[in-house]
Amino acid sequence: MNILILEGSKHWTGGAKRAFLLSRELKKHGHGVIVVCPPKALLGEKCAREGMAVYTFMPIGGMGLLSFLKILKIAKTHKPQVIDIHSSVFYRTGALAGKIAGAKVVFTRNVAFRKSFIKRKINRMMYALADNIITVSQQIRADLVNDFSLDPGKIEVILDGIDVNEFDVAPEETQKIKNEFSLGPGNALAAGVVTRMDKTKGHGFLLEGLPEVLAKYPLLKFIITGTGKLEKEIKNRARQLGLEKNVIFTGFRNDIPAILSAVDFTVMPSYNEGLGMCILESLASGRPVVGVRTGGVPEAIIDGHDGVLVEACTGTQMGLAALLAEGIIRIMGMDLHKLGENGRKIILEKFSAGVMAQKTLQVYGGPKI
Repeated sequence: MNILILEGSKHWTGGAKRAFLLSRELKKHGHGVIVVCPPKALLGEKCAREGMAVYTFMPIGGMGLLSFLKILKIAKTHKPQVIDIHSSVFYRTGALAGKIAGAKVVFTRNVAFRKSFIKRKINRMMYALADNIITVSQQIRADLVNDFSLDPGKIEVILDGIDVNEFDVAPEETQKIKNEFSLGPGNALAAGVVTRMDKTKGHGFLLEGLPEVLAKYPLLKFIITGTGKLEKEIKNRARQLGLEKNVIFTGFRNDIPAILSAVDFTVMPSYNEGLGMCILESLASGRPVVGVRTGGVPEAIIDGHDGVLVEACTGTQMGLAALLAEGIIRIMGMDLHKLGENGRKIILEKFSAGVMAQKTLQVYGGPKI
């Protein structure tokens, strides 16, 4: 089976990671995979190294004629049986090209953004182009049904999957990270924050709550990885709050498994999240997570079992900030090792890349892996 995957993220997002792991699993089992993504996207580089056909161009949202023609040409060249569209910027162009090329059209929905009244009407017509829709959580599925009056029967929930082996890190790699960031002997602990610095990811709320946390645990360090639109603003706010000794900004890193192995737990402050690939990666590393009860996050974090959940309070900045501070203080008093063991078991049972690929192939109508 030939499968064309369209992913519009320029950065190495959770959606891009899902697309890569899915593509790699499908190719491993003999399927032809063709990937379309923006120029210089890490997804394209990684897929090309795996021997997949990769096409790169900057997608145009809505009904971009140039994007449509490029996708149609790719579809006519490779004759895919399925076009799986992972980003909304490709939904219309990819779906129409797929219909003309005679391919089955699948939308994969990774995020939980709700739409206003007018956009609901417009998007309802767009979703009608899909033969099937995959969502990464039950909450996104429910939102699509409620917002767009979609047939629940054509929406399948397939949880994100990850390669657990990627997070088995050698002790010397862990120590290298600890040396780099002076995470060190004694009773001082470290928390990781592994997500891009965009509005809904909640870094601002986290920073506002840290003075309360550090008043109780003054040696606790926060290792914040990644970049994003709000990077400058977030770094400035950390300086204004006097957090330089406790908050370390690493920039983009390609050694996330090693970083996760060097911290004691992670914080995912996002208040609007489909599921959160970084949550799964943390749990796969045996590191419990403080997260916000939103989207599919409760499907991975079970409060008190493999982490701590706080309520999604976005009415005021200090509301969520206080809740995150409370959650961090709470997890600091728990058995982090036991929580981490529980989290890794959940990943092995529910979130493997192989299971994700098998269930996705069933939606495509292909043979079992």
